[in-house]
Amino acid sequence: MTWSCTDINSAAVRVQANVMLEYTLDDAELLLTKNHNAALKSLEVVDNDLGFLRDQTTTIEVSIFFNVIAGRRVLSKLLTGQVTRDNILLKASWCSIIALQL
Repeated sequence: MTWSCTDINSAAVRVQANVMLEYTLDDAELLLTKNHNAALKSLEVVDNDLGFLRDQTTTIEVSIFFNVIAGRRVLSKLLTGQVTRDNILLKASWCSIIALQL
């Protein structure tokens, strides 16, 4: 038995998980082209969002790093007696007030 594929007039396209529809070749090509273009646009948006998230992650990592260093300095000064707890709380409250005014 031999098969011949010369008279193909339609194509079966899977449109959902368990749904397959039959389209004419022109309609199938139009549908697939439209879906492909929409997917490319979505990919561009996702790439831009990913770049933004990478930048934000870097900013957060740097901020955490500097806060850890500042915390170690304060702890070191507390342990060596260079500053008191009250001085640190006073500086922290002034920093909060300045930050709120910005």
